[in-house]
Amino acid sequence: MAPVEMNKFYQLGQRIHDGILEEKGMDDGRGKNIPANCAYEVGLEIGRALTRNGQEYFLLSGDGRKDTPRIMDELSSALVESGINVIYAGAQSTTPLFEVERGKLGISGANVTASHQDHEYNGIKIIYDRNATANTTKGHISEGKFHIRTQSEQAACYDAQEFLRDDYITQRCEDIGDVTQPENTTIVYDAMQGVSYSLFEKVAEKKGISVLPFRQFVDPYFARTVGGPDPSNPDNVPDYGVPFNLAILVDGDGDRCGIATQNGLVPTPYFSVMRARALKEEHGDGVFVAEYALASVIREILEPEGIEVIGSKRGRKNLIASIHKESDKQRNVLGGAEIGLHNFDKYAIDDGLMNAFEFIKIAGNLSSEGRTIDDEVTAIANSCRQFWPEIRVKSNEAKDDVYSAMSKSFENASSADGIIYDQNGIFWNIRGSSNANEFTLNINATNGQTLEEGYQDLQRVVEINFPKLSEAFDSRKRELVR
Repeated sequence: MAPVEMNKFYQLGQRIHDGILEEKGMDDGRGKNIPANCAYEVGLEIGRALTRNGQEYFLLSGDGRKDTPRIMDELSSALVESGINVIYAGAQSTTPLFEVERGKLGISGANVTASHQDHEYNGIKIIYDRNATANTTKGHISEGKFHIRTQSEQAACYDAQEFLRDDYITQRCEDIGDVTQPENTTIVYDAMQGVSYSLFEKVAEKKGISVLPFRQFVDPYFARTVGGPDPSNPDNVPDYGVPFNLAILVDGDGDRCGIATQNGLVPTPYFSVMRARALKEEHGDGVFVAEYALASVIREILEPEGIEVIGSKRGRKNLIASIHKESDKQRNVLGGAEIGLHNFDKYAIDDGLMNAFEFIKIAGNLSSEGRTIDDEVTAIANSCRQFWPEIRVKSNEAKDDVYSAMSKSFENASSADGIIYDQNGIFWNIRGSSNANEFTLNINATNGQTLEEGYQDLQRVVEINFPKLSEAFDSRKRELVR
């Protein structure tokens, strides 16, 4: 048997047993070379949790990676044996399709995916809906829209793939609204061998949009990517073989989206400004939620334009919670963004398909003015704070020790997310990973000189207390910052 990496996937069953899923409403586990029957055991715990709370229906979908069908079958078998009716959306579905349709069905559910990670990884993203009524689900079953795939004496697994795909496409066509083909603009849609292109193709056809597809066929091994279908990795922007104005890159399960031009990947702060402005144009002044490091870069540009930028802890769950929090205040939430390329709408759904059409609209508007995406990037860069790419390094240091040393050395440092320092024109954020020996540093400043001086001040403290971590930061910085 292949070696097993012990991580969140193997803790997931115990967390569900302990009631964490019911308490928080959302949880996930991820692992490498997951052996047989692990998902079955997790499925039994999900079934027990649903039964404890009187829920009888569960949506199940998954992406196109190699282990997804097996993991879905194990989950489905365990759930049906537990008396839970499974609504089967099929493998080769996107995470956004799962999220949109789960909400409409009014049930809890799970999506099998490891997102942008390489083929040997897989995982389960679970949403527990405390307010699940299943009324729509029951209606669809009674109307014969779903067909029995497997069944036991206690429950059944219903095949709903075709219906849910058609419903999602119809819903997204309505959500996108009017869009026209940008003039004098060549657009590449790069699916990175994930599952997003078949849905995008259908919507684009209905909207009359033409793109050049690239890596559009699903490959469970992501053989033509570098380290997996990650659109934030500059090495994953290939030679497309044609002159182009805009390349849209979407990750393996369709929820992350980045863009590139002939000059390479567009940094997240620049295209976040473009998105926020476009959303304001459509929906009026409002709130844009971003993780703290990103918010610190874009705030000075957007807030004078009537877009309030709200900072949030990093992590998809945290961004979703922050967006819902602002919505609960009856505020006009435009959307949100994470540096890792999760770009959220006002409902806290991160859908690469919707992002793609946002940027097609932006490219069209710029084209009508005789400008390009590159022109807009240059204009934003000239008015933006200076920042370096995210510096991520491996380290065996205890994150609490690092946080303590930074807090003692920098007055007014915040512990809102790791350690954040935001004084005198310099911002930095150091975070330790929750499931790996890793630290991440994001840093920006009002100008290049302040940025370098701020980094040196930070490094002096790190070097005194954690010389190996300091060396790792410097080495990675030399690779990233030219």
